[in-house]
Amino acid sequence: MSSTPSVVVVPLHPSDGFDWPTLRSYLGSRTISCLEHLDESRYWRFVMAGGRPTLVEVCFTEPDGLVLVVRDQPQDRVEALTSLARRALSLDASEDDADARVHFG
Repeated sequence: MSSTPSVVVVPLHPSDGFDWPTLRSYLGSRTISCLEHLDESRYWRFVMAGGRPTLVEVCFTEPDGLVLVVRDQPQDRVEALTSLARRALSLDASEDDADARVHFG
């Protein structure tokens, strides 16, 4: 019996003032080999979800949006991973909250 892998794409709707080039530069200077990868418009990272390594992907979409791509996870884990991504990438921080930004690392 074969199962079709599920893919969930979640719009992240970053706050005003979101700056992908700056975030990309920050992530690029700190990527961990074999755990993370970054290109011009995507960031991939392995995280533990449900007791197993799971690849999550954050994609920059023009002009200033992001989506999270999660594969083969139940909805409750997708929601938890979405919350983690929003916090880790400081997507809810405003320009006034620059000192409070938290990043992967």
